[in-house]
Amino acid sequence: MAEPFAFIDVAALRPRARAGRAGLTMVVDGGIPLARMGDGLALAGDFADLVKVKVGSARLYPAAALLAKTALCREHGLAVFPGGQFLEYALHVHGAEVAPAYFAETARLGFTAVEISDNVVRLSDGERLDLIAGARAAGLGVLSEVGAKHEATDADELIRQAQLSLDAGADLVLVEAAEFVTGGRADLDLLARVTAALDMARVMIELPGAWIPGVTPSLIDGMSKALIRAVGPGVNLGNVAFDDLVELECARVGLGTEGPPGMRG
Repeated sequence: MAEPFAFIDVAALRPRARAGRAGLTMVVDGGIPLARMGDGLALAGDFADLVKVKVGSARLYPAAALLAKTALCREHGLAVFPGGQFLEYALHVHGAEVAPAYFAETARLGFTAVEISDNVVRLSDGERLDLIAGARAAGLGVLSEVGAKHEATDADELIRQAQLSLDAGADLVLVEAAEFVTGGRADLDLLARVTAALDMARVMIELPGAWIPGVTPSLIDGMSKALIRAVGPGVNLGNVAFDDLVELECARVGLGTEGPPGMRG
């Protein structure tokens, strides 16, 4: 069956197929039931690339349910990983010696990657490098998050941490959303510095969420559009809600409220 309105061309700007497509989208799962996730992926799974099982929620799943969820993600060609704060919790409670067991269990449960972050449990450069190496040795992809949820990081330090992670073998650097929100508004000056200094094909900017003071739905929507304007439709965006996948893709290809790319100010 032909796609709806197939005579209206958007493929030249951003093809639906993932292969060769610029602009990764990471969706965040805070406990979506399996059937709802399946329905969401059937509708809009082509527009996603990665799934984050939020914070430490993987610890609370029944094993069969978690295995089914990670299998569903893989069936749709999606990378899937537990939130970085789960590893932070494990390191805080059990120390660095827990890392090999954590990575082995992550792989056993069907995750394809791991997030290494220090939102609340700070990592030295050496500790971050050791964790990246350990995760890769376990056969996992690595997403290294830089920045903090509760305090601003100097732009130079943010860039340095990102480049350190990439040089150490991280597949992708995630920039913590809170870094780009100041007084309830998007910090476009910081964005400009990051985009000028780093290879944005290997950097994903996480959208802010309601857990950040001053963040509203309109700010999240406005920030996603500002990032698309500033970096282009191929910007890598994370922390997208499943229900927002189609709307975000509309913004990427010019089918949303801002209109075609040539109309954007």
